[in-house]
Amino acid sequence: MTYITPATRKHGTPGHHLRHTSHSDPAGPNHNTDRSNTATAERNTDNAEARALIGEAAGQRSQAQAQADAQQEASWRERALNAEAALKTAHAEIRAQRERIAALMGQIRDLEHEWPQETAQRVITENTTLKQRVRQLTQDNRTLEERLQAARSNNRFADRRIAQLEAQIVEDAKKR
Repeated sequence: MTYITPATRKHGTPGHHLRHTSHSDPAGPNHNTDRSNTATAERNTDNAEARALIGEAAGQRSQAQAQADAQQEASWRERALNAEAALKTAHAEIRAQRERIAALMGQIRDLEHEWPQETAQRVITENTTLKQRVRQLTQDNRTLEERLQAARSNNRFADRRIAQLEAQIVEDAKKR
């Protein structure tokens, strides 16, 4: 097992420099120089084209992102303006309602001052009496409706019984 130490990170693994630096080439170190230089030039041209394409794509991407950001910012700006307008409308409505409540409270106070305490007490007593009377009349009305339903039921029963008795009388008369 090989442990990586700061020295091996800096210089590679032990023996790294021996494996990668000495090549024995019988033709010499400059044997494939022409082919190597042509390949390097082609790679540099390809790299330059690739860099140009990458740069162009990055520019298009950043332009598209900028447009999307601008649209989103415009959308948020419009929402903020709409929210501000709605807030102003709500504040105006609240103000109008508060003014209406204040006017009504003033009317109540005015009415309370016009009536002396005795009159107010008398009105409260009459109101209570009238409520009790309404409850009593409602209960009486319910009782009368129940009696009416019972009377109608008895009347239907009596009509059926009368019809049966008349039919029986007719049969008895035919038999005689």
